[in-house]
Amino acid sequence: MNPDSVLCYSPRPESEVEWEDLLVRLEVMPRALSLLLEDRDSTGGQSTDLLESLLEAELFTCFFLAQAASLPVTPVGDPANRSPATDSVDRFVRLRARNFAIVQRRGIDVWLWKAEVGDGVSATVYQVLRALAERDSTVLAGVRGLTDTGAGGC
Repeated sequence: MNPDSVLCYSPRPESEVEWEDLLVRLEVMPRALSLLLEDRDSTGGQSTDLLESLLEAELFTCFFLAQAASLPVTPVGDPANRSPATDSVDRFVRLRARNFAIVQRRGIDVWLWKAEVGDGVSATVYQVLRALAERDSTVLAGVRGLTDTGAGGC
């Protein structure tokens, strides 16, 4: 993740409600992605780049949170015989669950934890998670555009 894409957000939320809203958005993303990808065959593999960018951002967040919380980083398995898109989704879901557990179980002060985001610049957990949620929205919109058949929808 680019430091500028993180530092554009406030270092802390306006309220606990904003923090909780962010956590809910992060928690439901894997399910939203899974529902969109049930129609994956219609994307013709075009979703792979979007999924790789999603996985890259989640890996960054994994390392960032480990640094901020002084936790060891444990690898997330690479199952054999999977397509790149399926592997990316599986790894994303595992990493998101791990990352979510780190911030959700440690109380409200987590939003102020800091760690480096690149070029010697530090950011708070809140800033990184806001950038992550924005990336989630972009990827979901991109996948939705690839799987949209023009029927229904809001």
